[in-house]
Amino acid sequence: MKRAGNLFDRICSVDTLLAAYKKAGEDKRSHRACFLFGRNLGSNIYTLHEELSGGTYKPKPCNSFWDRSGRKARFIEAPAFRDLVVQHAVYAVTAPIFERRYIDTCFACRVGKGTHQAADWLQAAMRRAPRTDWVLHIDVRKFFYSIDRDVLQAMLERIIKCAPTLALMRALAHRTSETGVPIGNLLSQTFANIYLSSLDRYCKRTLKVATYARYMDDSIMLAPDHQTGVQWLAMARTHLAVIGLQISHYSLHPMRRGANFVGFRTWARARFVRPHVIKSIRSDARKDRLEPLVSRLGHAKRTASLNPIINYLEAKHHDLFDRLPKIYRRRSHPHLAPA
Repeated sequence: MKRAGNLFDRICSVDTLLAAYKKAGEDKRSHRACFLFGRNLGSNIYTLHEELSGGTYKPKPCNSFWDRSGRKARFIEAPAFRDLVVQHAVYAVTAPIFERRYIDTCFACRVGKGTHQAADWLQAAMRRAPRTDWVLHIDVRKFFYSIDRDVLQAMLERIIKCAPTLALMRALAHRTSETGVPIGNLLSQTFANIYLSSLDRYCKRTLKVATYARYMDDSIMLAPDHQTGVQWLAMARTHLAVIGLQISHYSLHPMRRGANFVGFRTWARARFVRPHVIKSIRSDARKDRLEPLVSRLGHAKRTASLNPIINYLEAKHHDLFDRLPKIYRRRSHPHLAPA
């Protein structure tokens, strides 16, 4: 496949930057940085255009903090709003180019893909597979922190030949430590997909894994027997070591025991949310936190877990139940249908 060139002028154009501002501000209208940038929008867009075109643009230091809201604490490095605009501009121009390099069953950070699509795919694959198949699930250790930026740059250079674009992407991938890309950056998700696309191609083309999918750093495959699964695991471990990554944990077990993937416990004929999601829902309900609760209910849609959750909220937290979106208070709607 030919390398893409002549991208930088498109990234720097006022029209691209203006569209990038609108995209960057979609979820940040209430943020002060977004308001201040938009208050002098024309001037700020033109300044970015001039800095990028003239080669003087440099990203500002990220806003770094620990996010302890999930199961694992994560060190977030959020870009300044002006740099987020630039990232959206780069993404708008380069995403279609990268998209052609992904396998169809790469489900993270792609239009029309996501956790529910990944779970649907896995369930359909399990229904088609022989009941004697084995599930191999692989998780990469500290993935974002472990990405070798020199290896990443070499991968990008095999796809893009526009030197200014490559230099800009390298600047946006920079962080203070020697390895890794910043968690919290839009482009870091793209970099992650590019980095592990080598594993995707290795599993599909070299190992000939027929049933394989990946969501960010979680890969899952169906093996015909235990011995094949062990061989695939060893070879995947070796391949990851070549690009500086390690497997943090793995699971290899008969398919009849189900599969943990993208936040669901999935069988061929049923799907449930993981126990930690139920625990979080109960905590949200006790603390009357409507917004995160609704988000978790969205995660639970089309699973056999949702109906019991709704019944629990109605019985134990009726005031909160009455404030849920109407779709969750109806007794018959698609979300309540078991997977």
